[in-house]
Amino acid sequence: MRKLHLDEKKSLLILGWICIIVALGLLLADFIKPVIKKRSDLLFIKGPLQEYNLTNKYVRSGKSSIRKMEFTFRLANHSNEFRVMDRLEKVVKKAAFKKLFHGDTLTIGILKTREKLLDKGKDELKVYSIDGTAETFLDLNDVVRIYNGPFYKIRAGIFLLAAVIAFWYRKKRYSIKRK
Repeated sequence: MRKLHLDEKKSLLILGWICIIVALGLLLADFIKPVIKKRSDLLFIKGPLQEYNLTNKYVRSGKSSIRKMEFTFRLANHSNEFRVMDRLEKVVKKAAFKKLFHGDTLTIGILKTREKLLDKGKDELKVYSIDGTAETFLDLNDVVRIYNGPFYKIRAGIFLLAAVIAFWYRKKRYSIKRK
C-alpha cells in the first residue's frame, strides 16, 4: 500500500482552497437563514412547563475544551423539544428560569416557517423568545440583535484571510525568481 505524501507546497494550496470553501459555506448559511426582524416573524405558543435541561457541556476541541450551554425544555401541551441556541447564552436569564416550577405557563416564540413541525413527532425547535407570566427570560429584541449580527460574516472573513495568507506564503516561498 502506497503512503500518501503531500509536500508543503501542495498542503498550502489545499489549505487555501479548504478555507475558501468553508468561507463560502458560512456566507451561504448567512444568506439562507430565516429573517427575524419583528414579532410578526414568529409564531407564539403558550403552554405549561413540563421539564427543562439547563447545563453547560464541555466539548473537546483538540487539546482544549470549549464550554457550550445546553438549554432545552418541553411544554406539556406540545410533543416537541424546544432549544435555545448557545449563541444566546449571554442574553437568556438562566437564574430566573431555574426558579420556575413544573406547570408554570410560558409563552415562547418559534419561526412561523417551523409551524408545520409543531406536534409532528419529536423534532427539536429553536426558540427566539421566552416569556413567563411575570418575567421575560429571553427578550426578542436581544435575540434579533444577535441573530442578525455579523456572526457568519466575521468567521467567513477570517477563513478568507487564512486562505489569502496560505496562497501568499505558498507563492512567496516557492516562487521562481527570474533574472
